[in-house]
Amino acid sequence: MRLIIVEGSNGVGKTTLLKKIRDRYDVFYVHFPLVYYRKMPAVAYLGEMLSFLRGQLGVFVDLNARPILVDRFFLSTMVYQGKDVNFVMPVLEELSKHEYYLFVLKPDEKYKRVISQFDNIKTYDDPNALENAIYYVLDRWSNKESKNVSVASPVSLVKS
Repeated sequence: MRLIIVEGSNGVGKTTLLKKIRDRYDVFYVHFPLVYYRKMPAVAYLGEMLSFLRGQLGVFVDLNARPILVDRFFLSTMVYQGKDVNFVMPVLEELSKHEYYLFVLKPDEKYKRVISQFDNIKTYDDPNALENAIYYVLDRWSNKESKNVSVASPVSLVKS
């Protein structure tokens, strides 16, 4: 699976940007959480994320056919539900089996605190710059040149 994950605070333009890209490229678009429950428990989010990464949701015919734009993922669970790295570790382990890029648009102080626990998370304050970075990745993938994309690297925990 090839994933471009965009995280960020409410109202910064993630969904608008990703839907714009979805309309221009042959990609899937997924917004998390998939099921909107009021005050959905974090463990339910975790289950959704793992099922998605394992291809068990039955939402798409072939998750490997096209890149997937993901609107929010595990960082949001950490930010908004106060979960720590240990809680999302199963998602990070599953995510490591895929080719992905993780970007954060206009991170506020809560996101900055969470991001500081990881290496290789690219942040953007300018939506246009993020849009260009995503187009760059999609263009590289469409040309089957996905290796050595310099925009981002797989996310890893900061060494203590």
